[in-house]
Order: sequence, then C-alpha cells, then structure tokens
Amino acid sequence: MIDRATPAGLAELFAARYNVYVFDEIDKAKPETLRVFNEAVEHKRVSFVKHRTSIVVKLSDNTKFFVGANSLSVLKQKVPETVTRFLDIPLPPMTYDYFRNIVFLQLKKYGFSLEDSNTVAEYAWKHGLRDVRKIRELGKIYQGGRVESILRFISYWSRTREELFQQTLNDQKTGNLSHIQKTVKTFDIRLQKAKEILKSMLGENMN
Repeated sequence: MIDRATPAGLAELFAARYNVYVFDEIDKAKPETLRVFNEAVEHKRVSFVKHRTSIVVKLSDNTKFFVGANSLSVLKQKVPETVTRFLDIPLPPMTYDYFRNIVFLQLKKYGFSLEDSNTVAEYAWKHGLRDVRKIRELGKIYQGGRVESILRFISYWSRTREELFQQTLNDQKTGNLSHIQKTVKTFDIRLQKAKEILKSMLGENMN
C-alpha cells in the first residue's frame, strides 16, 4: 500500500533494487511520496537523505512498475506526469455475485454458514459497503454467525458514510476545499466513533 509509505521509506524500498515493484492505492498517496515514485519511474533513480547523508540510488533500466488506483483523475491532479508513463488497463467493476462469493470465503473461516454469509453480503451491498476487508474484520469480532451484530455495524457505517457524502456535496457547492481535503481523515475518525458506539451498545470486545 503506497498510500501508507513515507518518502524516505519508499526511497529505501527502491534502494533494494528489485526488478519489479507492485503498489496499490497510488491515488491515495501523498504528493511528496508520489514525487519519489515519479523520480524512480521517470529517471530510474531515487535520491534521499539518511542519517544526514545524501544517497542516490540508480535503478536498472529494466525495472518494472505495476500500480493500482481507484481514480486516475485524482492521480492526474497530484502528479500528472506519472500517469502518462503507464498503460491504463481498466478493470471491470465488481459484480454482486463475485462480492458475495468473496464474502463467504472470508466469513466461513469464522463459523458463518453460506446462508448467513449471503445475508451479510446482500445487506452490505445494498448499503454501499464493498470493502470485504472490513467485513472480514467484523467476522473476526462477531464469530460464529452473529449476523445481527454485523448488520448493525454496517447500518451505522452506511449512515456515517451518507452523512459525509452529503457534507462533501455541500462543501463542493460552497467551495469549501479545505473541508473536502479533510474528508478521508474525518471518515476514518467517524468509523472509529461508530465502532465505539457499537461497543458501548453491545457490551462486547471489539478490539
């Protein structure tokens, strides 16, 4: 996940001189991290400072880069020159049947039947939750087919998501760009709040 990388950390990873690099969520990476990435792609080298010493690493001309992004338009706004270097291969959107099967593969590890898993998948799909990783984490918390507890969390999550979406639309209309930039961070905070509220309501360990 390149969105979690720091500029120095990414530079040190490139210093390992692997033949192939694969990164996901590149559209969510910070501009300063993307500048290091762009230097590697464009010039096959990276420069960084470690222990007050400047280091320049030359990559092989045959180094390959594969990246995943949810939004090319966002990436173009951050570092437009990077996008032009890649072959764009759009992936088809996730279908409900595929989503349902993946949810079952994740939840059956925690004692969920196919019927219970399908109930969770259908509810999540209708409420706009497509992140199977979140459902997997809920499965860890509510093991043994405790479907109602998972649905309750998804319901609160969807309301939180809708509130943020509406707030973003309002900010776009009023030109409040600073608030839009804080949307992702705010979203994470409110999801944590949702988790804390459910923990209080249910009296269960959600660590």
